[in-house]
Amino acid sequence: MRLFIYTETALEANCYIWENTETKQAMVVDPGAGSAGWVEEKLAQEGLELAGVLLTHGHPDHVWDAAKVAGDKPVFISKPDLYRLDDPQAHVPTTLHNLVNRYGEWVKPASIEIIPELCLQGSGAQILPGFPVRAIMVPGHTEGSVGYLTAGILEDGESAITISQDGCGGGCDGCDCGGGSSEPEPTAILFLGDVILGESIGRTDLPGGDDAEMKSTLRMITVSINPDTVLCTGHGQLSTLGYQLQANQYLRNAAMASA
Repeated sequence: MRLFIYTETALEANCYIWENTETKQAMVVDPGAGSAGWVEEKLAQEGLELAGVLLTHGHPDHVWDAAKVAGDKPVFISKPDLYRLDDPQAHVPTTLHNLVNRYGEWVKPASIEIIPELCLQGSGAQILPGFPVRAIMVPGHTEGSVGYLTAGILEDGESAITISQDGCGGGCDGCDCGGGSSEPEPTAILFLGDVILGESIGRTDLPGGDDAEMKSTLRMITVSINPDTVLCTGHGQLSTLGYQLQANQYLRNAAMASA
């Protein structure tokens, strides 16, 4: 697996292309406003066929280009956030409207699918052939925020970011690991949307947000996710959960509450 990252979108929301290097297919995670052109170019450059789109939540800065990117391919979202795809701007501040509208009007994706139950249970399942995920409900920022846990080797644009089982390999926020191994082993990767942002967390004061739910989500993450897991968040640089447990006061408080 390889991962490509693009940030030149509205609010610098991260858009990810997750490649299955064996099948040369790709999933796109959170195609926010302004990502469609990059996705098209990157897929062509790498010789990849689009399999589908994964959405971590329904805010417009993460879903705006979903229809452009997906075409007739499936777009997956959690059931609680499904209603947001009718009009993603209806539940966010009007200041965000202008940022996304410069990229065109909202178009609802043609093929929207709820995350399969098998992906939400046990060790998860293939959400599409060649793309195994364990989907984890992480409410708080929105009621339907979801994380997608998988494994792979990361690549960012033209410069490789390799993540080994021993920790982070250069390019993760706050790490001092010396660049990783020359032959990296796949490690756990969690697409987490806006649950954790930088050394903070996503806001809970918008419609569908809930501070108590966010605290519960953070406690769950601290006890259920391996600290070596690489966090692919909705904004900002990559980091590991281990780093966040040291640098993020919200995660530290959640860890102490779980002790």
